[in-house]
Amino acid sequence: MGSPETEPNRGSDESPHRVEVDDFFVARTEITQAQFAHVMGEQSTVGKDAMGFPCSEGGTGGYLPAVCVTWYDAVMFCNRLSELEGLEPVYDVTGSDVQWNEDRLGYRLLTEAEWEYAARASAASPWVGTNLPQEVCKYANVSDREWLRVEKDGEGTPVFDCDDGYAKLAPVNRSNVKPNGNDLLDMMGNAAEWVWDAYDPQYSQRGPLRTVRGGGWWTYFNDARVAAREGNVPEESRHDLGFRIARSVE
Repeated sequence: MGSPETEPNRGSDESPHRVEVDDFFVARTEITQAQFAHVMGEQSTVGKDAMGFPCSEGGTGGYLPAVCVTWYDAVMFCNRLSELEGLEPVYDVTGSDVQWNEDRLGYRLLTEAEWEYAARASAASPWVGTNLPQEVCKYANVSDREWLRVEKDGEGTPVFDCDDGYAKLAPVNRSNVKPNGNDLLDMMGNAAEWVWDAYDPQYSQRGPLRTVRGGGWWTYFNDARVAAREGNVPEESRHDLGFRIARSVE
């Protein structure tokens, strides 16, 4: 886990280290706006995010990723989906305190280690599926030439020199995107993804922030790498930030 010191544009919070993960199930795609509305009874793209952008900035549509959700929204989605399917919710929630009961088998967020394991698919490449930045658009919806065509203030932004066909959010099952080696889509791009862990530069899993992985349609060149990580306030939403779900194996 992490990145080698020779990897260009790496962050100081990507120290390579060995981790072990148990078997787990993971959703092939990010949770969609239709799925979020069905489970939660409300749309995710209403209002503005924590930065003042309209939540609908990336687009609205049932097959687009659900964005503008807080970490707590993602936790509650997992619990409610578990209840709908007759599974025991894994999260015990009291106000802002969330505890994960690891003996339960309902839906949950990926841990940060699980996310990186799933995204890498045994490969050591800087980006999902490829060592070549010009091929990133085959695997991901990121800031690229199409994004520059519609982004008025984008001139000079470090974007990928390729075209994935979408300036903003893209349908999760679109035909022009390749899965990674684990047959997962959009592990790098479309929407960035909340994971379970608290964010700390030293991977201590302690601190007030929660970890975001994967990059999104608004993600610039450096931040779309597999090892790239960031912390975000769990009560805050972003118009390019969503999540995917997982389950433990009994």
